[in-house]
Amino acid sequence: MKLLSLIILLSIFLITILSISHLFKSFTGKFYSIKNFEWKRIGKIEIKSGKIAQVRKNLNFK
Repeated sequence: MKLLSLIILLSIFLITILSISHLFKSFTGKFYSIKNFEWKRIGKIEIKSGKIAQVRKNLNFK
């Protein structure tokens, strides 16, 4: 009986960890997209999928 309850507790623990990591990934994805948009608007650094793609100057900025 103790073994069964231990297995159930471990499975619940794993499910919660996986769901939290999934939520964190979705939030970081949104954060990266927002950051990408802001940097493109500023025109200094372009971030694609969390990496700095290139450093550029915005020629249209007056």
